[in-house]
Amino acid sequence: MDVVTFPLGKSDKRLNESLKLVFKRMSWIKPMMHLRRILLFFFFGFLTLLPSRVHVALAGDSPVLGSRYLSGRALAMGGTYIEQADDAMSSLFYNPAGIAKIRGFQFEPLNAQVQINSGAAAGLSTSIIDLPNFSEYKSVIDATPGVYHGGSLTVAPAVGFRGFALGVLLHESAAGKLEDDGTYSIRGHREIVPAVGFGLRLASGVVRLGYSGQYVSKTEGEATDIAASTSRDWHDGMPEGAGLSHNAGFALNLPVNYAPSFNFVARNIGGLSFSQSPLFSLASGSSGTPASVSATYDAAYGMHFKLTSGGSIHVSTEYRDILGASGMPIPSRIGLGVEANIAGKIQLRGGINAGWLSWGVGLTGRKSALHFGFYSEERGTGFLSEGDPRWFLQWEARVF
Repeated sequence: MDVVTFPLGKSDKRLNESLKLVFKRMSWIKPMMHLRRILLFFFFGFLTLLPSRVHVALAGDSPVLGSRYLSGRALAMGGTYIEQADDAMSSLFYNPAGIAKIRGFQFEPLNAQVQINSGAAAGLSTSIIDLPNFSEYKSVIDATPGVYHGGSLTVAPAVGFRGFALGVLLHESAAGKLEDDGTYSIRGHREIVPAVGFGLRLASGVVRLGYSGQYVSKTEGEATDIAASTSRDWHDGMPEGAGLSHNAGFALNLPVNYAPSFNFVARNIGGLSFSQSPLFSLASGSSGTPASVSATYDAAYGMHFKLTSGGSIHVSTEYRDILGASGMPIPSRIGLGVEANIAGKIQLRGGINAGWLSWGVGLTGRKSALHFGFYSEERGTGFLSEGDPRWFLQWEARVF
């Protein structure tokens, strides 16, 4: 395959060699060894950059539905990850065609991500550990009336090899605010999604096909006029149910300059209703079932540039929900992303998702990776109408 290269000057070459030497001498430093330090830097060092014009909640789905699993790498790149999915978990949820290009045998028992929105970040303290319990976190919400405090936790272990992937997505998010009348409004979202997928590689990988079946057990809803004396939890009384989601992916990778890639994904084929019983009870005193989800179709295009230094630059764009099932305007369904890979150790990312900017940094080791950054999710009904700014931190560790 022919690829475009960019020659480097003497000073650039010296810098690249210096970086390689530094990583070689410091190879004993693993990302997980600095998790606490990076957490502090991440939460306190960058929070001053938060936009002040958006203060919405972190809970529930975006109007433009896509992958149920949110990769930190993808979030930093404006959500444009359909044509880059190449590990078990991201292939199952972003693009099943990626299952056909999984390299070797992968077992990732640890894949965890935390997010907080601007409200929770503004009053960040050790009390953040109480966020999973509404009755214990109310005192923090009381300090900033009218501002939503939200956060989420995702755990997504997976195993796979070329042609097969198996994983389970465990996700929980919640948000709440104190109203002017002294009552609370809250939102909750909880999912358990086991998934299995298969991929087929044709014409030496030029064409790839894939399928992913996801059994989605879910509770999601909102509650208002909650009294201050309540002892309820975030998800109590909210609708819950389960259903089987069928998803398919197609990828065309041309063996020419820039390695262009064309991808197409069909999600929730035939629609998804939550009329079945969930695998486990997700909400106490549940009433009703979540709203049905319509089928959506996404397309993506990407290009890959290899540098003479051994690094690379990847550029991608996506057009989500092509048929407009969400009712959102076209600009709210478009994403752009770029990733620069330096010496195979550091990744710098940036993107635009529905008009909102995102950025992030990745640190990659032989069997582990750390991703952190910032993005905003559109929660309104128009273009740039209600942004939900979020900070995320994700840690992945593989056995193989």
